[in-house]
Amino acid sequence: MAIDILSLLNLYRFTPGRRAWMLARIADAATEAGLAELAADAKSRIAAEKALAADLRTWTTVRAATEATEVSQKLVGLDQQRDAILGAFDAFLGALAGRSSRPAGQAAGRLQRAVLPEGSRKIITLPYPDETTSIEAMVEALEDPLAGDVTTAGAGDWVAELKTANGDFETQYNRLTASRRVDFKTLRVRDEALQATFLRLISKVVGASTDDGQLATLLDSVAVQQAAMKALYQGRRTITDVDVETGDPLPEPVATDPPAPTP
Repeated sequence: MAIDILSLLNLYRFTPGRRAWMLARIADAATEAGLAELAADAKSRIAAEKALAADLRTWTTVRAATEATEVSQKLVGLDQQRDAILGAFDAFLGALAGRSSRPAGQAAGRLQRAVLPEGSRKIITLPYPDETTSIEAMVEALEDPLAGDVTTAGAGDWVAELKTANGDFETQYNRLTASRRVDFKTLRVRDEALQATFLRLISKVVGASTDDGQLATLLDSVAVQQAAMKALYQGRRTITDVDVETGDPLPEPVATDPPAPTP
């Protein structure tokens, strides 16, 4: 499959299984092209991607079980509280942004575009840990670098309430599920780090290629996965991972009883 050079500047955030699958094929193509150092570099990254893919799948399976049982019942009140605050904050910004002739209204409009471009419901409907992470990132942005607009819009109390409600939920969620799940934040950090190193490898591939034909060969697997991700997003479908060996899409994990904690 042909690779669009410009598309390399805007690659999707791939799942670890997809990255592992691409890395193996980049390594094979580099070996055939006589680029031994590049091939070795690609191969050295595969094990970490496979390990993360397995850990994320375990976490997703456990989450499916925990969120369908007593954990959800105990957390529902805290989740409804933070959802209500986020929804009210969104409504506050929207109403104030309607007064665009005033500095407070202009600041509210900028805040809404920056942290809630698709509205609060987009975040409220996320799975528990994803919503927690999204709100945490939002609060961090509101505290800095958007603090000036928060002050101008008079939204400081909303930010404080949202931060507290999200923190209360996260504390309770972690307490209830600590022995039954892999820490999601740790997985997210690992995923971000591996995506970053994958992008650096792509830049090495570009630098090592002698012409567009060779580049297309080396990055054929990237073009395949880029197209697959685009189709998933355009179809508004869940971003699933793939088998690290075959590249075939994996089914959604089935909820099972979480394993007993290790003594």
